[in-house]
Amino acid sequence: MLEDCVSRRPQLECLYSKQLHMNIPSRIIVGMYDIFLKQWLKVFPRNQIMILRNEDYSKDIKSYMKRVYDFLQLRSLSDSELDNIQKMPRAFEKTDQARQAGPMMPETRLILDKFYSKYNKQLAETLGDPKYLWDSNN
Repeated sequence: MLEDCVSRRPQLECLYSKQLHMNIPSRIIVGMYDIFLKQWLKVFPRNQIMILRNEDYSKDIKSYMKRVYDFLQLRSLSDSELDNIQKMPRAFEKTDQARQAGPMMPETRLILDKFYSKYNKQLAETLGDPKYLWDSNN
């Protein structure tokens, strides 16, 4: 569906198409971060946008929350407030069905890696940080 749309219309128009979002069978578009980030950067200066990777946040919630509050120029959180945030249930936990399905098939991972590769390269270049390549070395 996405490839068909892009063959007929500009990519950005397709990515913002309500019809495409309603009919595409997966949420693959939301991972095309660089395209959307560049739209935000046309409106806001880079120093007003904080980019965080969920996997990094998950590894060290307290440090990341400190960084977020600092970035937003909010008061510092107390240790007990940070503890409470860290203990909160996660919004996007895997469902029981997803856990039962097991890990992603290697073939699926290869397809996704290939699809997102150019977008991740663009994102890493835009942000000047190779960790946004999402390869196993970063």
